[in-house]
Amino acid sequence: MDARTVMDLRMHTRLRGLDWAFGRRLATLMLTGLALTLATPTPGHAEELPPDCGEFTNSYGPFDYTNPDHFAHKLSIVEKFHFRPEQELSTYKPNSKVKVDFGYTLRAFPNHHRALMALARWLKLHKPEDWTSEMRPECYFYRAVAWRPRDAVSRMIFGYYLHQNQRLNEAEAQYRMAVQIQPDYAEGHYNLGLLLADQKRWPESLAEAHRAYELKYPLPGLKNRLIAAKVWTEPAPIAKTPAFEPVSPDGVLPGAVSPETVVPEAASPQAVTPESVVPKPAVTELAPTGLAPTERAATKPAPTEGSASTNATTDTPTPTPL
Repeated sequence: MDARTVMDLRMHTRLRGLDWAFGRRLATLMLTGLALTLATPTPGHAEELPPDCGEFTNSYGPFDYTNPDHFAHKLSIVEKFHFRPEQELSTYKPNSKVKVDFGYTLRAFPNHHRALMALARWLKLHKPEDWTSEMRPECYFYRAVAWRPRDAVSRMIFGYYLHQNQRLNEAEAQYRMAVQIQPDYAEGHYNLGLLLADQKRWPESLAEAHRAYELKYPLPGLKNRLIAAKVWTEPAPIAKTPAFEPVSPDGVLPGAVSPETVVPEAASPQAVTPESVVPKPAVTELAPTGLAPTERAATKPAPTEGSASTNATTDTPTPTPL
């Protein structure tokens, strides 16, 4: 993560009056998006755009947000003039008058994850008549997934936009494509689980919740909904794989005895057979008083009440019940 992104995250955490739960989700989303930049970018735009959503031509770009070279060398100039931190943060506030230039940013980087999420947030907090751009806002989500169809984060954000507009079937399709492209994408599993909970498809929602939390997703909202619906169950424990024990170069486990070092019992000079054992004469052990054990037992006084009785078989003191 570069220094500018770290600075943006710090600003997110310091400003007051923000929706903190949503801020944490944004931070998770940003980290996931940056991880995806390490993947090889998918060439070309394979999906057709709606007729009114323009073409992929621009005076600067278009560039790929998931391309490491574009991210490192082309992004900063766009964000410096058209997507500054205060513009991004203003999308958390419904009454903000800060103008955000979504158009230039998303034409230069059609799959700019943070700009797409900020646009989805802005549209949720503003009336349709507040939108003044020449292109309808939904076009920017279509353009993102058409520009890079295998960008899981753009799919998830498009699903989020559709979800908040109650277009549930379309949202589900985008969420499922996101987790199909990136199976370990916790944010995608979490949002898909929320959508399934909205439709009361509890078993499917529970499965997505288990997967999201297995991937360490931090927000408890989905789990709380499932608990409230009395359908939450803890995931089954994962069986531990036995520890691998290394094998020495000669193929013998550490501590094991090589077959060549084992001496057959019959050939061992110390082997002893039952026939070779000569029974020794029994020796009568005498007590310190000079009496044999049987005689000593006969001369013992009977226990008195309240004393410790003696076990006749083991000659071991055992407590006497009172």
